[in-house]
Amino acid sequence: MGTTTAMAKRNPSRFSFGVAALLAIVTFAAGGERPASAQQLERLAAPGPWPGVSELIAYDGAIWFVNSEPFENVNAADVYRYDLTTGQVRYETGLASQSLGSPSVYQGHLYWPFEDPRSNSGLGEYAVTDGKSWRWNTFTEGVALHVHTIQACGNRLLAGTGGWEGALQMSPDGGPGWREVYRLPEVQGQLSRITEIVSFQDRCYFAVTAWDQPGPRLYEWTGSAARPVEQWPASERITSLTVYGGYLYGLSDGPGGRTLWRYDGSKVDRVEFVAESLLRDLAAAPDGLYAVSSNNNDGALWRTSDGTTWTLVQRIQGERPIDVFALGDQIYVGTHAGTAGGALWGPRLAAPAPST
Repeated sequence: MGTTTAMAKRNPSRFSFGVAALLAIVTFAAGGERPASAQQLERLAAPGPWPGVSELIAYDGAIWFVNSEPFENVNAADVYRYDLTTGQVRYETGLASQSLGSPSVYQGHLYWPFEDPRSNSGLGEYAVTDGKSWRWNTFTEGVALHVHTIQACGNRLLAGTGGWEGALQMSPDGGPGWREVYRLPEVQGQLSRITEIVSFQDRCYFAVTAWDQPGPRLYEWTGSAARPVEQWPASERITSLTVYGGYLYGLSDGPGGRTLWRYDGSKVDRVEFVAESLLRDLAAAPDGLYAVSSNNNDGALWRTSDGTTWTLVQRIQGERPIDVFALGDQIYVGTHAGTAGGALWGPRLAAPAPST
């Protein structure tokens, strides 16, 4: 089994958004000065044929990513790896899924959920690799049309599923055994999903997507029950749930558009961030919190070191950044570029991934 690089995309140390409402100072500069530790990002890989690159994660000395059609119902997705020592790109596997959910590294293996599988009608699918071979699995309880995320929380491996009813699954053995531990009660018979899982202050939290009915969207999982974070604003969904600097941050989609919020374990605050385009994703690095934003054609990478003063790090022209990932102080971005094909962006002379 290959050496594991343990910096999963949804790791609690991934990013931080600390900004007090109405006190944020946003610095815009068309040629914004980059922090000393940041390098100019370049197009590292564009394997095609699909227009999007997303779900970046570090494992086995490489950045792994998915090339897919993330915004359309095209049932194909390919997994690639970008070697951090040689810069070579290698095709790993193709999966019959519209896209792939958020992956994680657990006990030396890389877990990759099928966001929208096509080989069965409700078992829920995911793949596991040790860097050399792949193993295909399904859940053993419940009905799951989609598997959106698999993440470690404490000493447990949890999975968020979706379909007509969102549910939370738990594995005591890292798979293949699974037990359904919670099913969203307030949205039964409606389309709902559990799409994000993260550990915060030694507790597990998960985010819900449900378009048809109002209700809580952020929950704490106690190990035996789900407790809603009542202060979190009503919304359709929460994305990019992550932890930084003593806060849990998330992007919330509601009637007023997409907004950024943070939670310190007792209080929820709005975070003001004024970008020229829609915020897509967040990532935390040792030198600060990073964000990507994009419109239909272009996008940008942003950074804050203190949670209040934002600096434009780099513009990306002709491509839409949709995913950002931090491996130490190295920043990687996945883009959507239509017929030009999605790409992995990052520092050309990336340092080798640390081993654990």
